[in-house]
Amino acid sequence: MPDFKFRLKTCLRLSEQKLDERKIQMAKETALLLESSQSRDEQKKDWNKAMNGQREAGLVKPDSLGLWSDFTFRQLHLLRQREEELLLREKVAEKSRSELIEAKRECEKLMRLREKQEKALKSLSDHREQMNLDEIAQVQYCHKLTIRTTDL
Repeated sequence: MPDFKFRLKTCLRLSEQKLDERKIQMAKETALLLESSQSRDEQKKDWNKAMNGQREAGLVKPDSLGLWSDFTFRQLHLLRQREEELLLREKVAEKSRSELIEAKRECEKLMRLREKQEKALKSLSDHREQMNLDEIAQVQYCHKLTIRTTDL
């Protein structure tokens, strides 16, 4: 059987490289998304602490209520920034995820095409081999017949 040569070998290799790159990019984006989520959670805790401090200041120390109010406002502003950053990271991660899925589809499509071409070549090769075996059998049968008829 002749060696199988996949004509789209370079395309498949490039597709696999692109898939690997997309996996790496997705891992980076996921890590950044996790980091952003943790940062937002920490800022939310800080804002909650500031709110509690403002509540206590309102009950116990009314003269420091203005400072706590300013501090709470800054913490809320930072929390909103973290949430916007998290939303942006989620969009980027979703885009990266869709690019990864597309790269995987392309790679799988080329792999299926290669497998299909390998099967077709094997089938053709098996058919040729069977034809050769049949021809050999016919020649041997004819040879036996000629030997029998010449012996008579």
